[in-house]
Amino acid sequence: MDFSILKKVDKLILHEFIPFFFMGVVAFTLLMVAVTLFREMLNYVTTYGLSAAQVGYFFVLALPQTVTYTFPMAVLFAGLLAFGHLS
Repeated sequence: MDFSILKKVDKLILHEFIPFFFMGVVAFTLLMVAVTLFREMLNYVTTYGLSAAQVGYFFVLALPQTVTYTFPMAVLFAGLLAFGHLS
């Protein structure tokens, strides 16, 4: 069996998949931040009177959890678009 063809196919799929994956991670992360974290941050600013630096620190600490939620959505998004382009 000739594995050089398989390597070419793998490179082609990854070449299509990777840009869509990163685009999905960024887009879904921004969407989740805009919907969930932004509301919480505004609530903390108005209720507790936090400064912009404290809100930014809260944002940085909450970002890893948000990214873990967006990875599965980004994989599905990238897979659908990558194989759609290959068909």
